[in-house]
Amino acid sequence: MSAAPRVLRAPTSQQANHCRIVPCLSKQNHPEITVSEIPPFSIQVRFLEQQNKVLETKWALLQEQGNKTVRNDIEPLFETYINNLRRQLNSLLTDKENLGGELNKVQSLAEDFKNK
Repeated sequence: MSAAPRVLRAPTSQQANHCRIVPCLSKQNHPEITVSEIPPFSIQVRFLEQQNKVLETKWALLQEQGNKTVRNDIEPLFETYINNLRRQLNSLLTDKENLGGELNKVQSLAEDFKNK
């Protein structure tokens, strides 16, 4: 039965944000690793929690940027579409008025024709 993977932080401050997973880390399997090189479990957990927070923040920012980009790209398309619909509506209302006037003329001519 193998032990749970262990997380090691890099010893230098420049590489402090990087970690590597070492499966089944023990003195028997890795005699070159001294006990002082293995950070305590609480430090490993704290490090992973910090990394998780960083990743959550990055993910939230990426999602926010993506939403803004999509919103910025879509809004002009919708505005153009709405303006086209308004033009069509105005054109149809004008046609309705014109046809309504013609209908009245034809109906009055039909009434006059019936009366003669």
